[in-house]
Amino acid sequence: MPGDLRHGREAVQYGAYPLKDEMASETDTRVTNRAAEFFFYLEEVVCLPLGMIMYVIPETTTAFWPYAIKPLASRMFGSMFLALAIAAILALRDRRGISNNAVLVTTWPILLMVAIAGTIAPGLQPSLGSWLLSAFLLAMAVTGFLLFVRRTGKATGPLDRIPRGLRRAFLGHAVIVTFFGLNMFFLPSLAFSFWPWRVSSTVMRGLGGLFLGTAAGTAWACTQKYRESVMALLLPYFAFVGLVLLDVAASWGVILAESPGVQVSFFWILVYAYVAAYTAYFSVRLRSWPVSVREGGKVKPLTCWQKGS
Repeated sequence: MPGDLRHGREAVQYGAYPLKDEMASETDTRVTNRAAEFFFYLEEVVCLPLGMIMYVIPETTTAFWPYAIKPLASRMFGSMFLALAIAAILALRDRRGISNNAVLVTTWPILLMVAIAGTIAPGLQPSLGSWLLSAFLLAMAVTGFLLFVRRTGKATGPLDRIPRGLRRAFLGHAVIVTFFGLNMFFLPSLAFSFWPWRVSSTVMRGLGGLFLGTAAGTAWACTQKYRESVMALLLPYFAFVGLVLLDVAASWGVILAESPGVQVSFFWILVYAYVAAYTAYFSVRLRSWPVSVREGGKVKPLTCWQKGS
């Protein structure tokens, strides 16, 4: 065997040169990351103006929304789109791609469930604009799911363990939105008794889809090990509940007139205040902590290999 050929094979065998499988994997990862980046750009470009329109001028929502919707619900969906736009911006700013999975797992279930709720409603005669919006939401949901399955972002380098308090907060959030979301989506007539203002069955099912989509993101966050993997969820959740609470404050007269009871209204205010409190607390607290490994609530200094030295 010629010497150069023999040495070349030995070099490949012992890792001096990348193997074909490794090169193909790197190429596939780059393509997936580019696709995810384009997805987040598109999400930002569409969700930001859409959310602003639905929140600021809700009277125009009927021109493109699949079903009739009141200003209160329009602002709630607008808050959702604005929160998704914020999540997309955070993903684009994260050059390591650690936030990709968190943003994707928050985006695609919400868009999917909201789109399904808008297409299965009986007796609808949607306009061309509403059909286009529904098709876009479904396409974005499917694309987001495929990108999430590909797992584009990997947590690398020194990382912090997710605090137990944050994990429990995510768990409580997931339990609440799952329980009420299931009732609102599948049994909207039953959900009327615990919703703070009057809506149609179709709107209730759409709000239930929003809750179930959020449940997927919070449930996923409970299973993560590192805080860097879930940090991108905190600001969008805080923005969403903050905008909804502003909407409630501005429409308090309507809620008092239409609520099944004062206890129902205050219950939902407490739920949203809970989400706002834990997302704000951990967002500020975790950003001020040094990079370390936290286990059992104690801070442990990084070892040499964790520091990269």
